[in-house]
Amino acid sequence: MAGQCVLAGCPAQAQLAVVPSGHLSVVVFADRPMKPEQWSGLFAAIQARMATDDDRSAAETRALDANAELLRGDQIRPGMTVSRAITVYLHGDCASTQPEPMGGMRRIDSIPLGWVRQIDGRIEPFLHVDCSAIGAVLANPLRRLGVARRKEVMNGAMAQVILHEWIHIATQSPGHAKSGIEKAVYSADDLLGTRTFSHPASGR
Repeated sequence: MAGQCVLAGCPAQAQLAVVPSGHLSVVVFADRPMKPEQWSGLFAAIQARMATDDDRSAAETRALDANAELLRGDQIRPGMTVSRAITVYLHGDCASTQPEPMGGMRRIDSIPLGWVRQIDGRIEPFLHVDCSAIGAVLANPLRRLGVARRKEVMNGAMAQVILHEWIHIATQSPGHAKSGIEKAVYSADDLLGTRTFSHPASGR
């Protein structure tokens, strides 16, 4: 699916010219509308996780470009150029503050929260995040939180999955770690940043 125009924002993305150089732009497309405050909240969460003072987290994100420009795909204009680009596709309901669990349809630990594609040994610069799956994993703990905190948690969880997949692209490695951002399976604890809940889910 990477590289194909599967989202409503793809026509704009097709008009984004990539001119090889040094500066990196991370362009985020959502297949459902998101309010300005959610865009700003998501970008703030990404930047906060990259700027952490925690030694372990800093080591995990060392391969990422801390100076990368974060761009909304719905604001890309014809003729806009970037030096280097990574494209993020947000699938499903990223704005819900009352997500529902997926029930008996699938085991929670089989739900991919995000993914990239490796073609001929190269991990392509396109990453995908399933917001509905993240919401399903967090459904029970989110019910215990106020609306503002639910939005904060969802943005933080989306940011974590984005960074996980971005690391695969930056390092060109499909490998995982036993813990931290690079672990292969996320629980609700991991997405919440607590050790209170445990609903494992995939973070491929």
